[in-house]
Parts: sequence; C-alpha cells; structure tokens
Amino acid sequence: MKRQVCNSLLCLFLLSGCIISTEIIDEISIISAIAYDKGSEDHLVKMSVNFPTFSEQVVERKIEQETLQGEGDTPKAIINKLNQRAQKPLVTGQLRMALFSEELADEGLEPYILPLYRDPTVGNRILLVVIEDGEAGELLINKISSEEQVGVFLADLVMQNMERGPIPNVNLHEFLFDLYSDARDPYLPIIRKKDGSVDITGLALFDRDVMKMKVDVAESFFIKLLLSNAGKSYHQFFVEVEDEKMPIVIEVVRSRLKRHLEHDEGEPKVTFTIDIKSEIYDTGGNINLENKMEADDIEKQIEEEIVRASERLLNMFRDQDIDPIGIGELYRSKTRNWHPDEWASTIYHQVSFEVEANVTLNVAGAVE
Repeated sequence: MKRQVCNSLLCLFLLSGCIISTEIIDEISIISAIAYDKGSEDHLVKMSVNFPTFSEQVVERKIEQETLQGEGDTPKAIINKLNQRAQKPLVTGQLRMALFSEELADEGLEPYILPLYRDPTVGNRILLVVIEDGEAGELLINKISSEEQVGVFLADLVMQNMERGPIPNVNLHEFLFDLYSDARDPYLPIIRKKDGSVDITGLALFDRDVMKMKVDVAESFFIKLLLSNAGKSYHQFFVEVEDEKMPIVIEVVRSRLKRHLEHDEGEPKVTFTIDIKSEIYDTGGNINLENKMEADDIEKQIEEEIVRASERLLNMFRDQDIDPIGIGELYRSKTRNWHPDEWASTIYHQVSFEVEANVTLNVAGAVE
C-alpha cells in the first residue's frame, strides 16, 4: 500500500513539471507577416509587423488588420519595443511570410533571417521574399486585398506561383540550407507593388546572403526546369509558322530532369536532359496541330528555345560566380576530393554545359 502511495506521489511530482503553456487567441496578436527595411541610421533596421484584429460588433465580429513599425539594433529588440505599443502581446506562432527590401538584400540578409530560424515558435516553412522598388513595410501598411489579410494574401500569391507557376520552391529551411552549403547558392522570389496591385517579377539570386543579380519571370521558368522535376506551370513561346511569328502558350503537365557529370579527362562537363510532357494551352494564330509535320516543327522550336535559354543562364551564373542550380553539389557527389575553395576559384569556371530538351505536345481545351 505504501509503495502504491509513493508511486502515485512520484507521478504527480513529475507531471507537475509538464504544464503546457496555453494562450487564448482573443488575448494575443498573431503576427502573419514581418517586413524588414533599412533604418533611419546605418546601424538600425526598421521592422513592420502585420496581424489581424477583432472588433466587437453588435451582430458579428469583424476581422480587421493592423501594422506596427519600429526601429532598433536587432529584430528581437524591435519586437520588445512594439510590444510596449501593442494592445495585446505579439506572437509569431502563425507567421507565414517575411519580406526584405532590396536595399537590405544588397547588403546581406543573414542577420535578419537567423533570428527567425532560432525562434522555436516560427515554422521553418515560412516564405521569404525580396521587395523590389520601395520599402517592404509599405506592402503591409497599404491594403492589397479588401477581403484578405495582407500576410495571408502575399503567402498565397507566392505559394500558388511555386506550385503552378514559374517560381521554384523555396522557404526558410531551404534558403538556409543553400546559404550554408559550400556547393550552391540560395534564391528568393521578387515581389513588386505597382498601380495598386502586387506582381511576382522574378528571382533574386544570392552569393551567400548577398543578392548578386535578378532574373525575370520568364527566366525563372527555365531555372525551375534545371533544378528538379516540375509539375504544372505555364510558359509562352514564340514559334514560326509559315514565315510568321506566333505566340503559343504551353502547359507543362510534367517535366523530368536528369543531370550527368563527365570529369574523368579534361575539363568537367554537365549535361542536363529535360523531358517535358505538355499541352497546348492557347495560341495567337492559326496553327494546324493535326498536321504532324507542323506539330513536330513546333516541338522542335520549343526545344531549341529551352536549350538556348537554359545554356545562356548556366553560363551566366558560372561567369557571375553564383550557383543557384547546384552544380557544385553534383560535382561533390561524384568526386572523392572535394575542396570548396578550389571549386569556387578554379573548377567551376572550367565547367561546360549542354542541355537536351525533349518536348511532347498534346492538344487540349478550346484549341483542339
């Protein structure tokens, strides 16, 4: 009997140390988006946080949104300052997106991204974007959608362009993985606000945490093909039919990527083989796709454009000393003697590229 009582007391003692802290949603301010900009002085950073607020109405509760801004030496110090002005405690457990001004990206993002990664309440799948032409905080202050929280709207915008558009997948975890890799470099989507609307304009390509160059949406499509197998996305090509240039939009149903490295003798060479199953989504002229010769010729022209654009990008990245495609990872996986400094200073500049594209076109929708 005494033994049972002792065991019970011991269990109660152990369980008393396992109290889970809970927070009532009505008593906290849940940040959905954070924006980072240059401060008024060189050593300062300006942060903007956006969160929903609930106004009590007679009939129904109305969801609105509020944005607070502050400056400080570190992101955590700024959050503490903003808490002194917030009606309810600010929490980051539902953070969906972090926005960085192009000015900060030009100087380096590591000091602002690392605190997010170290925060146990922030998920490692949050989205990161660079804001072109202007302050990142302005997107959180100004309304973009009348019905949606700005943090939710922007996150959905980026996510659907990754899943069904030309933007390759990237989140906080993947960005930091590429950042600290000695064999590849990270990238982030670029967003720009213009005439009251928000557009994704391309990709920011980094040398470690510093933005080195930008590419547009069309080039992002080819980067996505070079990175991995891809699902649905759309792209417009211009093909020549009966001596006339015509636009044609294809839907990539599925693409399969193979990469092969040759480095036994002489300079290393990387070959990309891209197999694309696609459908004609729309055309800007009279194209007779039932004519096999004409259909084959269109496939060939699309293949040539994919090869031309992809090889141009690969050579440009090599010449700019950045590696968003992960050529270094491929080389490291095929060689026993990996020396990051030698790769970056010598070997990478000797690599040649060849892209092979195989496109299969099917007719679909109204064009059929």
